[in-house]
Amino acid sequence: MLAVAVADLDMPRRNDDIATFLSLMEDWAPRAEAPPTDGASVPTRGLVALANMLAALADRYPTSPAREIADLLREMDYANESYLEKRDTGDPLRTYKKWRTSQLRRISSIHELLAHQPGNPDHI
Repeated sequence: MLAVAVADLDMPRRNDDIATFLSLMEDWAPRAEAPPTDGASVPTRGLVALANMLAALADRYPTSPAREIADLLREMDYANESYLEKRDTGDPLRTYKKWRTSQLRRISSIHELLAHQPGNPDHI
C-alpha cells in the first residue's frame, strides 16, 4: 500500500500511508553523529523491494514521484552495501560520516518529493 500511496496521487487515505512511508524512511535514517559502539543500524532488506514496487507503478502514474523515489531507494541500498563492506577498514569515522551524509540527503529528497504533491497537507 505504501508504494501505491506514493504513486497514486488520488488514492483514498493517501496522506496516512505517506506518513507511514516517511516514518519508515526516518526509522532508516542514521541520526548519530558518530557510529554507535554496537555498529550503525543499516537496513539490508526492504529498500530494493520497495524500489521495485515503485518502479513498476511509475509507468501507470507518470506524474507521480514514484520513479525518482525508486531511484533514491536503490541509491540508498547501494550505499548501505558499500558502507557495510568498508566500515571496518581504513577510517571508520570518515566512512560512517560519508555514508550518513549521503543517506540523510537522499531521505531529505524523498521528503521534498512527497511534500510537493497535491493532497499532501504539507503541499506548498
